[in-house]
Amino acid sequence: MVICILYNIPHFFELEKVPCIANDETLSAQICPTDIRLDPAYYAIYYTYMYTTFLAIGPLALLILLNVCVVFTVITKGSESDESDTMSLILVVFFFIFCNFTALLVNFMEIILNNPKILVYFVDLSNLLVVINGTANFFCYLCFGASFRHTLKKILSGFWKEKPKLIWTMNGNEKIPDSHHTLL
Repeated sequence: MVICILYNIPHFFELEKVPCIANDETLSAQICPTDIRLDPAYYAIYYTYMYTTFLAIGPLALLILLNVCVVFTVITKGSESDESDTMSLILVVFFFIFCNFTALLVNFMEIILNNPKILVYFVDLSNLLVVINGTANFFCYLCFGASFRHTLKKILSGFWKEKPKLIWTMNGNEKIPDSHHTLL
């Protein structure tokens, strides 16, 4: 948590409110980038190198390491029920890599191309892929995760069961449950 807060502190200094006078001479405000945000060195270091390290390569390396440990554990145990869960984990990591690669690519393209017209499309594609990643994770677990399906069935079946009713007694103007809850 502390690392997340420290990493995001520079964002607070990237934008500023600038007073503007509209054509009808009313006072309004615009949010504009500060000199820090417009500095090419800051942008390259913060958005390319630090982003790559902390939000792309770091999580990716951790996911790969943890998945290797999980796969190794499942192989040594030899449990068939865990194999489907392992497959779902591997697919989730694959989708994470695939869907987040575009965001990483956009950061490098901003430095290399510096063409906002092309980058707009890649930013939209990157955002779409992040949403697809979350959705794909659900379906990976649904198709390949036996324990996920079992837990989901338990949760969903609870919605359709009739809830037990309690007997209430009157205490003056208030309804209070009996000390011994009795199901009807």
